[in-house]
Amino acid sequence: MKIKINIEREAIGSSETYTYPIDMSQVKIIKYADDMSYCIAEADAILPGTTPITEEEWRLPERLKELKEYRQKIEFGGFTMPDGTFLETAREDQRKVDAAVMGVERNPETIINFKTTSGYIQLNAEQMLGIGQAMFEHVQACHTRERELTEALKLDINTDITTGWPE
Repeated sequence: MKIKINIEREAIGSSETYTYPIDMSQVKIIKYADDMSYCIAEADAILPGTTPITEEEWRLPERLKELKEYRQKIEFGGFTMPDGTFLETAREDQRKVDAAVMGVERNPETIINFKTTSGYIQLNAEQMLGIGQAMFEHVQACHTRERELTEALKLDINTDITTGWPE
């Protein structure tokens, strides 16, 4: 008899399917304490064609998921411009800024009525482009930090993922 095992690693977006010949009477499924992870073993042996993994390798997908969630919290949490204006940066806010930037690029004489957390402000093309650039830099800094921390987690699973982010 053969068993098909589909392994999905949501944190890194990959999925792999393996087929193993197994004597089903000897199969045991081990459920780990987190209630989400399972291991299939054949009579205490490692399945053919597999190699044991370290605890760090086992934990890496979950740590990468935590990192992604933390990056989203920072990226979508907003930031403060040098003049003290706080800008929200949720996906919808980013789309609105992108649309306004495209508008002033097409028509530099346009005055943009832009809503911030403290109310409406009027922006000329130069100001709107400055906000667009600042938002772009904030988002890129978040993704750059996530990439750096991804590499750090591969070397040390216990890396602190809460430091070094843009303000």
